[in-house]
Amino acid sequence: MDNLKKLLAPKYIDAISSVDEEKKIISFNNDSVHIALQENRNLICVFAYVQPKKALEKKECVDIANSWNQKKIFMLLCYDEDVFRAEYYLSYAGGINVDNLNASLDYYFSLLSGFAKSLNEYCSD
Repeated sequence: MDNLKKLLAPKYIDAISSVDEEKKIISFNNDSVHIALQENRNLICVFAYVQPKKALEKKECVDIANSWNQKKIFMLLCYDEDVFRAEYYLSYAGGINVDNLNASLDYYFSLLSGFAKSLNEYCSD
C-alpha cells in the first residue's frame, strides 16, 4: 500500500480518510471512494457506492446501470441491494506510473460525478 500511496498526487494523498492494510484498501473523501489492490489479478480497483436520492424500483436501477454501461466503457456500474457500485479497473501487470495512475483517478472522478449528477436528475423527475 505504501508503494501505491507514493504514486498518488498530493490532492489524493490529502483526501485519504483511512487505510486498511489487511484488506489492501485506501479510502478517500470520508470513505466514499476506495482504491483496492487485487494482487492476484494485478489490478487496481477504484470503486464507490452511489445511493439514489429516492427509492427506485430494482428494474429501473438495472436499466439505468445497463444504459450507462452501454455508453461508457471505462466505469462499470453494478446495482445491488438499493445501491449502485461504480467500478474502474487499472492493470498494473506491466507497471504503472504516476501520470497514468493520477490521470486515471481524475477520469474516474469525472465519470463518477457525471453519473451522480445524471442519477440525481433522474430522481428529480
